[in-house]
Amino acid sequence: NVAIFSVVNAVLLEDLPYPNPEQLVEVGTAMTDGRFTNGLIAPVEMHGVVDGANTLSAVGGTFLFDVVFLAADDRPIKSLTYVVPEGFFDVFRTPMLLGRSFLPEEHVEEAPTVLVLSARIWRDAYGANRNIVGSAIQTSAGPLTVVGIASDVMDFPEGADAWGTFGVDAGSTAHFWDGVARLRPGPATEASTRDLDGVM
Repeated sequence: NVAIFSVVNAVLLEDLPYPNPEQLVEVGTAMTDGRFTNGLIAPVEMHGVVDGANTLSAVGGTFLFDVVFLAADDRPIKSLTYVVPEGFFDVFRTPMLLGRSFLPEEHVEEAPTVLVLSARIWRDAYGANRNIVGSAIQTSAGPLTVVGIASDVMDFPEGADAWGTFGVDAGSTAHFWDGVARLRPGPATEASTRDLDGVM
């Protein structure tokens, strides 16, 4: 018995304000013998799925990173910051308001954590300071460099304050990503599921 990718929800994301939201789906893992898993995705599964599945153009995931930010006025802010893998922002196709998204080399093991801030927290906590991009902010995890400010519409998971990198072994079988993906134009969910079933 092995874990396979499966489309978990093809309608939950349809009303979100991203380009072609009907192409957004939640994805998870299931056992071939029908047993339930926690549905989360392992890095070793995620890194091969786009190449292996003809119906996915991008796949990402999130897990919550417990970190407190120090605002510009020295207020502590318990943030909703999510660690995300390479390709996460490709799923949503929203341009950065300022700066850039993450580079591939920022996702490798030993690479320092860097952040993309939400437009909301950038305004509320840092006074919309454009010079924050490329600078470090103070956090409970130490100084973390901000590389970009996300679009105003970027709000996934709902209420997210920031997204960060965290060097993860691409061969890890630990299941911790909440999966989200973008379908290529055209295919039905059933066809996508058949493609994914053959990936792992």
